[in-house]
Amino acid sequence: MLEKLKRYFGLDELAKAEPTQTDSTLIELKALKAENRRLKGLIDQKNAILQELSQENMAIGRDRQQMADIIARQQRLIDAYATLSS
Repeated sequence: MLEKLKRYFGLDELAKAEPTQTDSTLIELKALKAENRRLKGLIDQKNAILQELSQENMAIGRDRQQMADIIARQQRLIDAYATLSS
């Protein structure tokens, strides 16, 4: 399993360069777990930011749609007034 983790994080080359011992393997595993927790936290933060931006974009889209509806309604009124006045 440790080998799979090393390959996943690209650390298998480092393992070949340095002979590992039981103590260093345990330290490496703890370091990998700590790094994994840090990265998960970072991913959670970025996901929260993405969610917030997505909600803001959706609100902007709704506002633009409302503006487009108002403009279309005003254009219809202008056309109706122009037809009545001619």
